[in-house]
Amino acid sequence: VSTQSTGKRIVDLETRCADLEDRNAHLEDRVLAAEAYAGRATLILTGVPEAQGEDTRTVVADVLGEVLPSLSSSDLSTAHRNRPNTSGKARSITVVMTSI
Repeated sequence: VSTQSTGKRIVDLETRCADLEDRNAHLEDRVLAAEAYAGRATLILTGVPEAQGEDTRTVVADVLGEVLPSLSSSDLSTAHRNRPNTSGKARSITVVMTSI
């Protein structure tokens, strides 16, 4: 094995190692974000009519306020509509609570 081919192989392996380290760091960030998201009370709301330009947090506060009158939008960490569906029904809403 020549010195030149060994040198190229080392460079290739170093490049691959750096790429894998970057991917690993990205995956670690995603896992931490998922764990933080999953560690809170999460609700999925279905059947809530959807309006163009709506403020989803306000919609959720209004809907949940009917059952939990003490709820305010500050109790909601996040609220967002989920991916479009093919059934033509309103998209579900994922809600993550800051407190209950």
